[in-house]
Amino acid sequence: MEELSVLPGLALILLSARLGGELCMRLGLPPVFGELLAGLLLGPAGLGWLHPGEELRAAALLGVLLLMFLTGLETDPHGLRETGRGALMAALGGVLLPFISALALGLLAGLSWREGLFLGAALTATSVGLSVRTLRDLGCAQSRVGMTILGAAILDDVLAMGLLAIVTGLVGLGQPLLSLLRMVGFLILSFGIGRWLLPPIARWIARRYPNEGGLALVVALVVGMSWAAAAWGGVAAITGAYLTGLWIARTPLREHIPQGVQTLGYGLLIPIFFVAVGLEAQPLDRGMLSFFGMALLLLAVLSKWLGSGFGAWLGGLTPREAIQTGAGMVSRGEVALVIATLGRQMGILGPGLYTDILLMTMLTTVLTPILLRLTFLEGPWPFPLRGRNLWAPASRGIGEDPVRLQTSRH
Repeated sequence: MEELSVLPGLALILLSARLGGELCMRLGLPPVFGELLAGLLLGPAGLGWLHPGEELRAAALLGVLLLMFLTGLETDPHGLRETGRGALMAALGGVLLPFISALALGLLAGLSWREGLFLGAALTATSVGLSVRTLRDLGCAQSRVGMTILGAAILDDVLAMGLLAIVTGLVGLGQPLLSLLRMVGFLILSFGIGRWLLPPIARWIARRYPNEGGLALVVALVVGMSWAAAAWGGVAAITGAYLTGLWIARTPLREHIPQGVQTLGYGLLIPIFFVAVGLEAQPLDRGMLSFFGMALLLLAVLSKWLGSGFGAWLGGLTPREAIQTGAGMVSRGEVALVIATLGRQMGILGPGLYTDILLMTMLTTVLTPILLRLTFLEGPWPFPLRGRNLWAPASRGIGEDPVRLQTSRH
């Protein structure tokens, strides 16, 4: 009965993920922060009670595939066209500057090109859910700044996934040109599959299994496309899951399947993934206590703030709105953790660098609401503290935010 030995650990993972997520929600932080913290406390970096095994890694892999599928499913192509020049420029600046500066930092610190590329890719993505929550507390979620942050974060997801596909293609094989050709060929093939093959399959599933019955078939599609992305295209498996979500979002299946996938994903497998991310971290003998770790955190904050803020200013926002937009884009999240975990699994990121990225992600999550409230507080700006509580909600009434659904994945 060896297979039963994994059950106590799995129960502890699910319980700690739930408790950690609930605690962080009460503190105004996203649940993912608590799930990561649970993994850190239970794993080698903390108490040492749990260690990642093959069964846990398999469940975590399925969880991250569902997470990226839902991310693609919730990416609205029409919304991308309507976000405006400000959001587009903020997204471009918020991807290019962090990537280039992190790559430069890595090379100066003696990292290899492969490590530098993954480090740069991990710093590009934005987790905007916490920013939108803070903006709602301030009564500014539907302002020009709020909508710019939302649009830029959606574009950030697309750009980060494209950049990740390029990076994994270049570092996956010894021949970069061949890797690039494989990647381009797979993307062309996936376009054909998504344009002509997936729609009739999705219509058949929606007609034949309109409720939960089609869930297994959709998960099979996600897993199959993920395998094809890795085996045929030489890119990350999560790229295939993300593309599957993008294509299914254009079919009638979009109206039938999200609830079931969200229940399976967020209720079980995705929390397992984030706890497993924390379990992979090593004892904090360096991390943020090292010079490189502190430099990485500072670079993560400044590069995203300046890059997105400058881009928003070029896109037509006022200087103060640009600074507010940049502050709202600082938080990293799920995609950064996915990229770091992928680099760890490919043997490119060592334990110390992986832990640096993990802690950077957690600390930027804590810093973002503070930075946003500082930039939105009234007073003798840019030093408008005047004894205000940075965590207290604004006195203005807050109604239902129509952008909540699109940001729930973050």
